[in-house]
Amino acid sequence: PADANWQPAAHPLHNLQKSNNFGLGLPFATHYRDAHPDVTVGLISCAVGGAPISQMNKGSKVYDDAMIKIRRAAAQGTLKGVLWHQGESDTVSDELATGYEAKLHQLIRDIRQDTGIPTLPFVAGDLAEFYGTGKDHNSPARVARIQQVRGALKSLPAKVPHTAFAPSTGAKSPDAHMVHMTRESYIL
Repeated sequence: PADANWQPAAHPLHNLQKSNNFGLGLPFATHYRDAHPDVTVGLISCAVGGAPISQMNKGSKVYDDAMIKIRRAAAQGTLKGVLWHQGESDTVSDELATGYEAKLHQLIRDIRQDTGIPTLPFVAGDLAEFYGTGKDHNSPARVARIQQVRGALKSLPAKVPHTAFAPSTGAKSPDAHMVHMTRESYIL
């Protein structure tokens, strides 16, 4: 909304779904602030849990909403980067998994073009390392698609400048679905 104001960050940052109890944004901001005590960190929450990347591309409601938030925030500060943790929904079909890398690269180009920051850092988090071991997601075909999306995330720094990859090594799941991470794992 036009009258939205900055608020102290607290979990959940984005409670669009019941599962959105904890995310990686606030732990990242806390560590960043500790390393840069003279900086005020603002988080622009744009996450939509359970959505494939095609629902986030340029022209989508999610993308348009993100650009509105970014432009409003940029009037009060400096956009420093994008934290990206998404991809599980793109492992449900061969078509989604195969197209993931190209869509991710295009999304980064679009964000950089629309913000006017051609070197905007983009940090991609890995899918949980245990994803693909739960009973709902461990078929050989699904595991292959998980590895395909994971490969696109992991290879991002070698293919797109000013990007980074954050591994999920040591992450644990809070439930039998083996999709989401525990609070401690997000902090890690």
